[in-house]
Amino acid sequence: VFLRQFEVFCDYQANHEQLLDLQSFLKGILDQLPTGIMIVNSKNRIDYLNSRMKLQLDDHDSQLIDQSIYSVDIYPVIVKAVDYVQSNRSEFVEKIQITHNDQAELHLLSGFVLFQQHEVFTIIVLTNIQQSKELIDQMNQTNRLVMMSKIAKGISYELITPVQQLI
Repeated sequence: VFLRQFEVFCDYQANHEQLLDLQSFLKGILDQLPTGIMIVNSKNRIDYLNSRMKLQLDDHDSQLIDQSIYSVDIYPVIVKAVDYVQSNRSEFVEKIQITHNDQAELHLLSGFVLFQQHEVFTIIVLTNIQQSKELIDQMNQTNRLVMMSKIAKGISYELITPVQQLI
């Protein structure tokens, strides 16, 4: 009996370590995203901030982790989003303007509920629309230049072909 309990304990330890590795891997992925992500638990405490959200909230040393969203200095609209999502159990989406480092930027704030076992989490996502628009504009400009070069290549081909036949 003791050996079986020891085997079960060893299996639990191995599974627990794999779970921690997976959790660390997923947090690494979330930190690479260009959008800010905040996870708030059912007690309205901040469980997680990815690096983009920490930057947005000026929380470089993770002081906001495990703090109540009502007791820390964060954007009131984030608190409003958490309250809405938790009370209505539905999604929240709103365009907001945030001034950060004396620059006003347009963001899309969205929130949704995540049910995991017996706990409810609120996921808040903050996306900088202005940066996204700038990237789209740059891509459109690049596409225009590519099309212009293709047109120029076609025109030059059409002009050179008759000239080559004459020579």
